[in-house]
Amino acid sequence: SLPALLRDRHEGAQLVVFQTASTMYLDAGAANRLHDALHDAARDEPLVFISTGRAPDDNGFALDLARYPDGRVQRLGVFDFHGEWLEWGR
Repeated sequence: SLPALLRDRHEGAQLVVFQTASTMYLDAGAANRLHDALHDAARDEPLVFISTGRAPDDNGFALDLARYPDGRVQRLGVFDFHGEWLEWGR
């Protein structure tokens, strides 16, 4: 069953799940379970997952937006590990 956070939704409201850097500590199995739960929660009504994590190709952290149920990811920007700089649309 889905976690209460994903199950108890207000009809017609856009659910936004946000995390900052915590998921990069998950092993592959736990990360897959998280994304499966997001996909399952979006079967009846879409949701948005906003997350940050390492962006080694961009020398910083990435701010990404994933739309579920399809899981399509859009990079919103890249920023310094300590917030010294932020580049939108990169």
